Amino acid sequence: MADVPLQLARIRGATPDDVMAVLVDLAADVAADEAIVELGVFEGKTALYMAWGAQQGHGACLWG
Repeated sequence: MADVPLQLARIRGATPDDVMAVLVDLAADVAADEAIVELGVFEGKTALYMAWGAQQGHGACLWG
């Protein structure tokens, strides 16, 4: 996982950092014509991290 923008690092969330790193890497591998869906968004940290990962990769959309 690349260096996370400070704005993302400040968001409160329940997902541990090691799990977050895996989700970011997986999101980066999703094709641009596919979508990532997160069900059950607490304060949005995991969704925002995955959206950032998708942006770093192929640009897939994320729905939460």
